[in-house]
Amino acid sequence: MPYRIKVNGVVQGVGFRPFVYRLAHLHSLKGYVKNLSSSVEIAVSGEDREIKAFVEDLKEKAPPLSRIDEISIESLDEDGFSQFKIEKSGDKGGGRLVIPPDIALCSECLEELFDGKDRRYLYPFINCTNCGQRFSLIGSTPYDREKTSMREFRMCNMCLGEYQDPLDRRYHAQTTSCPICGPSYFLRSADGRILSYNHDAIELAAELLDKGEIIGIKGFGGFHIASKTEDEEVLMLRDLLGRRSQPFAIMAESVDEIRRFAHLSEEEEAYITSFTRPILILKKKDPFPLSEHLAPGLDTIGVMLPYSPLHHILFSFSRCSSFVMTSANLPDDPMVIENQDAIDRLGFLNYLLMSDLEIINRIDDSVIKFVSGNPLFIRRSRGYVPLDLPLNGDRVTLSLGAELSNTFTITKNGRAVISQHIGNTHNYDALLFMREAIERMMTLLGVERFEMVYCDLHPAYNTTVLAPSFGTRIYQLQHHFAHALSLLGDRGARTGVVISCDGMGYGADGRIWGGEVLYIDLDEREFERVGHLEYQRMVGGDLAAYFPLRMAFSILRRFYDSHDFFMEYAGKFRYGKKELEVIEKEWERCEIMTSSCGRVLDALASLLGISYERTYEGEPAMRLEAAADGDLIEMGVEIVKERGIKRFIPWVEYGSEIEGEEGDLQVVRTSLLLHDAFELWKRGAKRGDLVRSFIHHLTSSLCDIAIDACSRFDVESLGFSGGCAYNRIMTRVIKERARENNLNLLLHKNVPAGDGGISFGQAQLSQVIE
Repeated sequence: MPYRIKVNGVVQGVGFRPFVYRLAHLHSLKGYVKNLSSSVEIAVSGEDREIKAFVEDLKEKAPPLSRIDEISIESLDEDGFSQFKIEKSGDKGGGRLVIPPDIALCSECLEELFDGKDRRYLYPFINCTNCGQRFSLIGSTPYDREKTSMREFRMCNMCLGEYQDPLDRRYHAQTTSCPICGPSYFLRSADGRILSYNHDAIELAAELLDKGEIIGIKGFGGFHIASKTEDEEVLMLRDLLGRRSQPFAIMAESVDEIRRFAHLSEEEEAYITSFTRPILILKKKDPFPLSEHLAPGLDTIGVMLPYSPLHHILFSFSRCSSFVMTSANLPDDPMVIENQDAIDRLGFLNYLLMSDLEIINRIDDSVIKFVSGNPLFIRRSRGYVPLDLPLNGDRVTLSLGAELSNTFTITKNGRAVISQHIGNTHNYDALLFMREAIERMMTLLGVERFEMVYCDLHPAYNTTVLAPSFGTRIYQLQHHFAHALSLLGDRGARTGVVISCDGMGYGADGRIWGGEVLYIDLDEREFERVGHLEYQRMVGGDLAAYFPLRMAFSILRRFYDSHDFFMEYAGKFRYGKKELEVIEKEWERCEIMTSSCGRVLDALASLLGISYERTYEGEPAMRLEAAADGDLIEMGVEIVKERGIKRFIPWVEYGSEIEGEEGDLQVVRTSLLLHDAFELWKRGAKRGDLVRSFIHHLTSSLCDIAIDACSRFDVESLGFSGGCAYNRIMTRVIKERARENNLNLLLHKNVPAGDGGISFGQAQLSQVIE
């Protein structure tokens, strides 16, 4: 009896159809296989036992880059098959995105790349069905060559022969090409001259890098800027990009090279050598043999291995075993992807290594940090996007995410697609990029309109202002509940108590939140703010976030008669003693209040002389974490009860305000904790002891509140989300306290813990809004 088999999942662009073809011949079956817009359809006719074995092999022997989520089988009435063949793609289907991400060069292509007898020897666009660019080149589905930027390059007879041979590794590999018919690299000088092409261009670029030049290089999802990892080049690069302290990622030639300057566990090695090839945040070795200016003030360094043919060729010609490899953009701008844009925006570089292959979808490198043994996405992008995640609910929705580290999420048919990293949407170009990326993703998903649109509660976020342009039924979700819902959705949980800590988020009471303990029960639609860190004044508003001594003064001023206690820090303010006097007057009438955990950590960093200015997001807290190398000492900490908004629905219709029930909240007195640290510091306590102890006691107090809530609500799961979840000391304390109290610890797994996961949290509203 003939059957129709439909396979859903990541089954296009990964060699799935030739795999099915070979499998069908192995089992003596007739029929066909073809791509639909969102799945693969197979028809088979043959002996029942062979068909049964065929289906089992589909599940057990699928290509390594594929992912089968569902197989459905139905009988067919007619059997007119004379052979098994691969048919042309069809246009029908459910519209589920099936495009795999850009993935690292496979071992077989790498071997061919350096085989002098191979016709693709040193060809920088070598790839097959098991590797190479995918998402960055696709314009629409189904995933066929004419719908990618490879449509501009007609295959030569030899490439076409491989493409049409079901037994070849490049069978229906849509990006198949060679030096005769494919795209090319070329090296352009600042005066507009083309100096050389393909591997000659890469060899010349390597020579220039070795001599100390800084070069723009077009990669999979955009341009990088590369340089040597020595002081002179790194400092020059900082000056060119205006990045005073922000850490630079580096690309190392091999695992052995990484181990020369960083610690690498077996688990970390498995990630950094995987086909996704993310940037991994690794602990520096001491002494650190590379330039300290790569990641000043930090004990970690971001590292990745080569993932494109160009990278491998570059290292083969260079005397260097590692390069700076940072995204080509000025602060807050999107990464450059177009050649002309690179010429215009990167004019401060003497050389650009470019190609004539169009990048359709901009995509930055992914970033992962192991925190207390748990891998966390800091940025989920290349290698992972646009792979989808399960979601309860079938609505077609758009979630616009947060203002910083933005992503958006589109849901359809019970799946959620989180976008590539967008960036900081207060930047106009980043906002334009977001709109363009949403429109492209809608095309890929076959979405024409959204049933619902979700955004942040903050009325001034550009993403909030943008929401009405995408739909009429709009809901705003409080930022920290979005973090908590993101965690529950990531871990498939329905209820839990979540510690949600970060730099800032607009609160339900109109204040700035950032150190929250939240209870959620999705089944019962119960939401409660159980407790939080003490509200502190933010003198100067956002200035207190950029210059943390302002935050430290704001917290400590209540303990002293005048600002004289702070006079030793007067020289650290931009305008000296005069600014301190102005801050004193502002403090008396300041009405901007925050419970932010990030701001408290910033304050400690400034008091201890670790960081007086934030030049990139999270800098003071990151430097503080790097200094936490001491012993644990006792410090004063207190939890008190205060009245505040307690029980409420954390979302509202667009433009409305949250209304809720007031009650007693448990509040951690961070002012007492910081005052104790300040007095101990003045009495000669060690910096490392103070940092470790402060973070430990702060986190333990939040745990006291959360564990009490777990007991009161009879909840077995304790979670940790928000930007502070990347702090290894905080995570370790929460992990230990959860274990001691027999609680199930929820940490992020597939979604960023920071603001890059906010859109996924907003998408969870589909489960509770009717």
